[in-house]
Amino acid sequence: MSCPLPREILDLIVDYLHDDPTSLGSCCLVSKSWIHPARTHLFAAVNLQDGGCFRRWKETFPDPTNSPAHHARTLLIDDFNFATAADGCIISTFCGIVRLHVVLYRREIPLAPLYGLSPAIRSLRVGIDSCNLSEIFDLVCSLPLLEDLMLVSSTHDLGDGGWNAPSTSPRLTGFLKLSLSGGIRSTTPLLLSLPSGIHFTKIAVFWYDKEDVRWTMCLVSGCSSTLEFLRITNDISVFPSVPARLITYHPTQRRPVSPRLISPRQQTSKA
Repeated sequence: MSCPLPREILDLIVDYLHDDPTSLGSCCLVSKSWIHPARTHLFAAVNLQDGGCFRRWKETFPDPTNSPAHHARTLLIDDFNFATAADGCIISTFCGIVRLHVVLYRREIPLAPLYGLSPAIRSLRVGIDSCNLSEIFDLVCSLPLLEDLMLVSSTHDLGDGGWNAPSTSPRLTGFLKLSLSGGIRSTTPLLLSLPSGIHFTKIAVFWYDKEDVRWTMCLVSGCSSTLEFLRITNDISVFPSVPARLITYHPTQRRPVSPRLISPRQQTSKA
């Protein structure tokens, strides 16, 4: 059936239902003209968290040209082992995402299907179980507009594989988060070797190793002209006498103010 409502009114109605997936699903059945605006919200964030999700997606949308994947702005892949082995073609249909979250389970799974996946990606979060850092940084360099980078790992086995930096890289002007249980000694040199440099305005680092102190200072130095905020959390088993440290950079003068040591209780109250 056709919808007599003006497009602007229709969009307002659907926008009002943005957090009600049941109603949005009903809207898709009202009229063909309602499908596009409803899907914009229904598929804004897609979580392919296991093999069953990939299978159901493929069964529901067998024709990639009619897939709602192009509506997605956030893509979470929580079983990358399955995705790359059997359903890499599904991933390639998410060509308009802005935020990419991926968990890597096995070192031998290639990241090539994600390289240049969407030129609009501005935020990349990688949960690393076992992966070569060189592949992650090849992925970083394939995303020209990337601003935010978050690397989280519970493993100590993160080699760089003798990474050779390409000729171009994103400017990385947003937020950097590093929480790597093996320390940031392998990650920081790769960041500093990027051709376009690093220009983060916010950095959050978790210290697991005493060497992390020195490498954090290298990161701060690399972003000396842009950094506005630095937050450091430490592993109390490594730094038993050091409370959480909060260092704030002045947002206009671009210079650090004196760091203040605060207790976890004070830190919670300030948050």
